[in-house]
This record gives sequence, C-alpha cells and structure tokens, in this order.
Amino acid sequence: MAAGWGIYVHVPFCVSRCSYCAFHSRPVAKADTSAYMDALLREIGVAVAADLEVDTVYVGGGTPTVLPAGFLCSLLRLLRKRADLSGLREATVEANPATVDGESLELLRRGGFDRISLGVQSLHRRRLRLLGRAHDARRAVDAFEQARTAGFRRISVDLIYGIPGQSPAELEEDVRRIVQLGPEHVSAYELTLEPGTEMAGLCSSGRLRQPGEEELLDLHRLVRGILTGAGYLHYEVSSYALGKGERSIHNSSCWEGRPYLGLGPSAHSFDGGRRRWWNAPDTVGWADALLAGGNPPGGKEEVSDLQRADEIVMLGLRTSRGIRLDRIRAETGLVLSETSVARLGEWSRRGLLNLKGDSIVPTPEGMLAADGIAASLEWSRPGPQSSSRAE
Repeated sequence: MAAGWGIYVHVPFCVSRCSYCAFHSRPVAKADTSAYMDALLREIGVAVAADLEVDTVYVGGGTPTVLPAGFLCSLLRLLRKRADLSGLREATVEANPATVDGESLELLRRGGFDRISLGVQSLHRRRLRLLGRAHDARRAVDAFEQARTAGFRRISVDLIYGIPGQSPAELEEDVRRIVQLGPEHVSAYELTLEPGTEMAGLCSSGRLRQPGEEELLDLHRLVRGILTGAGYLHYEVSSYALGKGERSIHNSSCWEGRPYLGLGPSAHSFDGGRRRWWNAPDTVGWADALLAGGNPPGGKEEVSDLQRADEIVMLGLRTSRGIRLDRIRAETGLVLSETSVARLGEWSRRGLLNLKGDSIVPTPEGMLAADGIAASLEWSRPGPQSSSRAE
C-alpha cells in the first residue's frame, strides 16, 4: 500500500441548495466566504504536517467553483509549499456547470488541477428543475466543451438516476448523450432521499413518487449496459472509467483504506490504520476557532478490530477488485466465522460473489448488495486450526 496521503478540501457553498442535498453546504450569497477562505489557509498551516507525502488532492463540496478560481489555485500552491507534492498523481476539482466559464477553467488547469468533475446530473430541463440545479442542459454541454478547450484531459461527469418522474427512455437519452461527449469518467448515482431534504418531504407527502427498488435496479442495469457497451469499466458500484488509467485515484485510495486528511467544515480524516477524526459541520464555528488560533470543533475515534474488518468488506465489495481475507486477518487478527463462510457460499451460488482462496470479488449485481453482505458477516478470533478462506 502506497505511503502517500490524499487531501480532501470541503467547500461548503453552492449557488443554491439542491432539493435532494443533505451535505453540509449553504447558498454562497448568504455566507461569509472571506472568513472561510482565511480559515482554510490557516488550517492548511496547522493541520498539514510539514513534508507530508501527498498522492492526491480533491476539492469538493458543495460547489468549489463558486469561489474564485484564483483562490482554488492558491490552495494548491500553499499545499506545495507546506507538504511534499512531488509524487502528486491527481488534483481534482468539482464544478457546477453554472459556475465556470472558459477563463476560470483555463486558470484552474494552469493552476495545477488536472481532473475536473462536472455535476451535470441530468440533461432534461424538467429533471434539472426538480433537482434544483442552477444550470440547463446547454450550459452543461458548454461547460464540458470549455473544459476540454482549457486543457482538461481527464473529465468526469456526474449523473443521477431514480429521479421522480424520470422514465427509462429519458435516462437512456441522458446516458447516450454523455457518452457522445466522451468523458474519461462517469459517476452514476442512485438518488437517495435523505430525511429533512426538500425532495424527501415532497415524496413523503405524496406529491412526488419515489421509484421502487426493482425500478431502481432496472435503471442501474440500463446505465451499466450503455456505459460498459461504450467501453467504460465498471470499477465501483457508481463509477465507470474509460480505461484503468482513468479511474479516480483519490476515491479509489479511500475505498482501499489508504490515509486521507480532510480540511474544511465537516471534513473527515483517517490515518490508514485505526485513528479517525473530523471537523464538525459548523462553518462559522470552524472558521472562528481557526482564526482565533485554536482548533476547530469536531471529534475523533479509535477504530476497533471489528469496525475495521466491517469497513474493509463494505468498501471493498463496492469495487470490482473486491477484498482479500488474509489482509483482514493481518490488520485485525479476525477471521470469518464458520456460519459466515457458509453464507458467502450462498451469496456465490446466487451469482453475487466470486470466491477463490482468500479473494472475494463481487459481480456487478453483488456490488449493489455490498452493504447487506457486509452486515451479514460475523468475525471471530482464530483458533489453532482455523482458516479464513472463503472457498
């Protein structure tokens, strides 16, 4: 496992709040972005260890590109001064198509970002309005083309399926239009209704109808069929890459359990072993504490053997690489119970897993069941003759 860290920077601002969003964010017009920017620069100075080896940088949100492109570039410059980015493999910035133009995209590319993730979500006007997006289909396509012109050779496009009222034909049109654009990466997310969001309220009141589980499965299979048919590798349950070299290195590192450092309000960190810590989802409190010379509010925990085993399975089975039981035993000292070994055999017979020795690799259908499979497994301390092999 590589020694380098990933750095994630959370920007908690958007043009407007989308109807489905449960992330820590707020409309930029109602926020003090200057205090946030000053505090973030200070947090880099106190939280990033000198000469920390960094493999990836990912600036997400929210919508990072509601902030000036020059400021986002200054983050990379400061990180280069503070940490060791000589082995940097990827620098990603998320963008809403409504918040970028040719000039800002060119500045971001020259400033060191080599990958951009465009939050397109849909190319149909009614679905975009329902989601509360600030752009239309034309603007999404223009932003993609402007990113290409600016020099981005690694573009990811986000799509959402399972939007109330979205038909399979409409989704198919969206996916095929995206394929025609030719992004190197597509993230296709099932719409999840989080409590407290506007869309969850509309569905619970009966004003909108949420698709059922079988409908969502059919939509997932539709997306997968089109993308894999166009040459995309389905390497994670929601992620498709146009070749192995186009996979998100940052996200893949997180799924593989490598260390990452989170900066900004609500950002989480993990040392790659047993220590996890986070900033509270409180932008004002986070900024006030840092600007006063203190530490932002948050929390920390020590990950137990059982937690770590469960996390390795849950994250690993979301990916086409799967997991190795010998790794879990080496890191935690735990092995599968006999009941769980038998349960894996049943999952395999149902076509959800491929088992070979210590390897457990999900099928495409198995990726969708990763959470359920992980929750069904039980772990124990090995005896003298015990084995964790799944076959």
